Amino acid sequence: MMALTIFGYQQTVSLGMAYGIDCYKPQAPYVAAAIIFCRQLFGFTVNYWLLPWVEISGFQNSYIAQGVVTLVGGSGPIVLLILFGQRWREQMPVPHGFGTSQ
Repeated sequence: MMALTIFGYQQTVSLGMAYGIDCYKPQAPYVAAAIIFCRQLFGFTVNYWLLPWVEISGFQNSYIAQGVVTLVGGSGPIVLLILFGQRWREQMPVPHGFGTSQ
């Protein structure tokens, strides 16, 4: 079950990073920095809530729940971006002044 959790974490970060950098090339360094910051923040805080959860629920149950939450919570936004991302980007104004040459 730990493999399911790790797969969920990895696909969320990898797909989010690829999508953000591909769609917003001028802002790619900022997109990457924001995603890496969130990943590091999660990695730091996981020790404070994961161990008590494992002690209460047990190793298997806590990792099954984590895997499901990670896959559903991470895949949901990615699927929405794949289906509606182009339409959303076309409706949004072009970014100016933040990582652009304008």
